[in-house]
Amino acid sequence: TYQAGRLFATGEAPRQEGNFHATIAPYGTFATGDGFINVAVGSDSQYARFCQALEAPELAADPRFHDNPGRQRARAELTAEIERRLGARGSGEWLRCLQEHGIPAGPINSLAEAFASPLAGSRRMSTQVEHPAAGTISQVGAPWQLDGQSSPVRLPPPRLGEHTEAVLREVLGYGPAELRAIAGSAPS
Repeated sequence: TYQAGRLFATGEAPRQEGNFHATIAPYGTFATGDGFINVAVGSDSQYARFCQALEAPELAADPRFHDNPGRQRARAELTAEIERRLGARGSGEWLRCLQEHGIPAGPINSLAEAFASPLAGSRRMSTQVEHPAAGTISQVGAPWQLDGQSSPVRLPPPRLGEHTEAVLREVLGYGPAELRAIAGSAPS
């Protein structure tokens, strides 16, 4: 909706920005010493606190980065300066530091890290089901909850062809003669 609003307001489609915000800097995904984090510096006062967190007063004083329009124009240079500093420490250390300075930031997790997180556990985003051929298998849980309960995964993934007859009969309306003809033509 944000990008659509820009299109409607200007008549021009916004260019692709990757993981960076189209009109605010610094606001996006940045490399650290051991991974990546999202940082959302949404105002000039946050930018000043961000520079304090980075222990980089020279970035706060640099006239190119004085305000958001300047930071947008010099985003490539600013991003390089930020990542040079963030590369000195790991994501966890930076996230704690940024939180102490009131800077919105969050981790970029691998799938394994995301499923191991307390949030994913509390929302039951991973569940196990019994499969008739494969035994116990892990499945993704439902991403929504109604009345505090996740929708249960009731069935395992089907085996090849397991529901073919039901689909032919119930969805496509095939009768007994058509089903026998199909069964008779199936390779053995």
